[in-house]
Amino acid sequence: MPGLYRRPTPICAPLTPGVGLSWYNLRRSGAVNMSELRLEVQAQYSTLTPSLTTVMGRAPRRMILSGTLGPRRNIIPLPQEYVARLEGKKNLFNVVEHLRGFTGLGESELRERLMRVGRFHFEGEHNFWAPKSSTELRWFYSCSVDYLFANAIHPAHRGLARLRELAGTDGPVLDYSGGVGNNVLYLALQGVDVEYFGIGLIEAAFAEYRVRRMGLENKVTFIKPWNARTNWTLDAVNALPSTRYSAILAMDVLEHIPHYERTVKGLVASLKPGGVIVENTPFGAGGGGDRDTRVHVGNGGISMQQAMGPDMVSEKTDFGNVWRKKTSA
Repeated sequence: MPGLYRRPTPICAPLTPGVGLSWYNLRRSGAVNMSELRLEVQAQYSTLTPSLTTVMGRAPRRMILSGTLGPRRNIIPLPQEYVARLEGKKNLFNVVEHLRGFTGLGESELRERLMRVGRFHFEGEHNFWAPKSSTELRWFYSCSVDYLFANAIHPAHRGLARLRELAGTDGPVLDYSGGVGNNVLYLALQGVDVEYFGIGLIEAAFAEYRVRRMGLENKVTFIKPWNARTNWTLDAVNALPSTRYSAILAMDVLEHIPHYERTVKGLVASLKPGGVIVENTPFGAGGGGDRDTRVHVGNGGISMQQAMGPDMVSEKTDFGNVWRKKTSA
């Protein structure tokens, strides 16, 4: 979109971390003229994604471009220049090269998906499947294709170098909903024993591919969302062992889970006394409960402090939102 690149303020900079590019966030940031931007996006969609009409039908395509699919459903691709810079970006661990090998896609095919063009945007995928319940939403995340590419752009968390200082060394680190594995790879390369958990089938397979490709199998364990603890039923809470971890990372995940407080309770149970949970959770406004199936659900009126419970204490750090488990009742 040529008009975007003339602006002195990069459109990615002002957006809320983890929320992604949407009309809502661009309007709130004030970084661009929304009327002008809408025309540019419509022009690009018409040029780059004519097959969207075939895949979704003419009416749904018009609804996406006009914004009639509901709040934050008007979606735009990432700038091509931003995607081009991923190749050399620190703490992505050659993710683009790994995607080439894992997917077998050609350069233009891969670039379209990383740019989130048209039907390759995760919000477009969410619009298409339109989950109506918390179980359908969970299955959407389990089967999502587009989240593989959406999460590939996020580097390992900037504070991981200090995680052992913060949490100690007594026990492994859990990356809960570990995405494409950038946090896991960072920690494993530092000699930390780390465990990956996620319900996304494709993302988990890709993360395991990367671990094997980089020869880090001895440092990384993959926990499946179904196992003997869940009686072999998909269960993203009870699949975890109890009182095992010195630290748990839950970055940009809890806002995707209806009744998130149930998941938090399970994470607290999996944490050793004295251990920490590091989370970043940009909830959606309002909502909550089983029928809130937006990409970012609401917290249902339950604060993170309430969800963590009386055994967890908030700590002020520059690492993120850190919660420490008390060592005694």
